[in-house]
Amino acid sequence: SMALAATAAAVGGGGGGGGEIAEVTCHSEGTVAAIFATAPALGGGAASGEAPSFPKVRAREARVGPLGFEGDRCFEKVDADFGGHGGPLKAVCLWSADVVEALQAEGHPLRAGGCGENLLLTGLPWRSVVPGARIELGGGGVLLEVTQYAKPCMKQEHNFLDGNYQAISHLKAQGRSRVYCAVLCGGTVREGALARLHVDTRGARPYALNPAVLGRLARPRPPPFLGLAPAAALAAASHALCLLLGLL
Repeated sequence: SMALAATAAAVGGGGGGGGEIAEVTCHSEGTVAAIFATAPALGGGAASGEAPSFPKVRAREARVGPLGFEGDRCFEKVDADFGGHGGPLKAVCLWSADVVEALQAEGHPLRAGGCGENLLLTGLPWRSVVPGARIELGGGGVLLEVTQYAKPCMKQEHNFLDGNYQAISHLKAQGRSRVYCAVLCGGTVREGALARLHVDTRGARPYALNPAVLGRLARPRPPPFLGLAPAAALAAASHALCLLLGLL
């Protein structure tokens, strides 16, 4: 299992009281590799609605709240068909530094911060960063919830070989997409801070498995077969079927 056990000290109130150690479980741990919180400076005479929102300016630390990072510029309508950056459900654009490095190794000319991401994280299994998962940053003061995959658009053509911005589309290349997040708990984010991925702790639950989000469309978790892990259960079921059919 990739689950990690992390301990957090909770200091009790009252005079002379000692600290209690509480067990906090997360799926996996990584690091905040880079922060791109502030939008680029306005060009000469550019109207606010036409001003570029990326590449963003790198920062060592920045404050984030319900509508995103202080100093960011998110003009897209919240119901934009292409999923533009803006509004409380798309307050922060999150991506993987490991995915960026893999794309660069394939020859894509993108650079960190060039695709509009606010945060680059490293060390997290990106295929597990799905809508409904939660990301805890630093000492737990900042908590994000992944709300949707970020759709790439033609503005990103210059970042990719042959203009193939679909190289980071979740529909074309799973595990490589940027994601949008809601800010559940705001605060200051610092480069180098610990990043914890929660998939079934701290209130996280992937939307694809959550009837409260998708109703009858939610995929129920399959019941375990003889208490075995999915791969072992499939092997056991296949063996049993072969026995029934007289193939063994």
